[in-house]
Amino acid sequence: MLNLMEGIIPEYDRKGKTRGPSGSSVTGIVPTNAYPCIPDPSAPLIPTYVVIGANGDSIYQRLMETIGRSDLTGPSYAQNHHRVSRQSEIETAISDWTRRHSVEEVIETMNRVGVPVGRVVTVKEVLESEQTKARGA
Repeated sequence: MLNLMEGIIPEYDRKGKTRGPSGSSVTGIVPTNAYPCIPDPSAPLIPTYVVIGANGDSIYQRLMETIGRSDLTGPSYAQNHHRVSRQSEIETAISDWTRRHSVEEVIETMNRVGVPVGRVVTVKEVLESEQTKARGA
């Protein structure tokens, strides 16, 4: 559990700041979040998500160009500290794009341009995975 809290511990220890919940985003790192995709046709009622971590400056640039949002690049978005104040705008743009694509399409597109991405798996997939079985869990 502490590993999941690693960013908030130094904030509290050094600055006395107590941060509240932030959902699936990583506070102060933009963009890094879970984004909704088109549900799998075999399970249309189960939401599907990908995690995209494009907080590196050049990675962010590639992401925004790939999703057709070059308008969210340039000097006002050049570095992470610029993007933090525009998090809502950026997150909305990415979500608007991912919502129009399947998980597989998003992963293929992001891998092609070198943007870190991963599929959020269901509990069923975790429990049935080879890794879980190999651990005897």
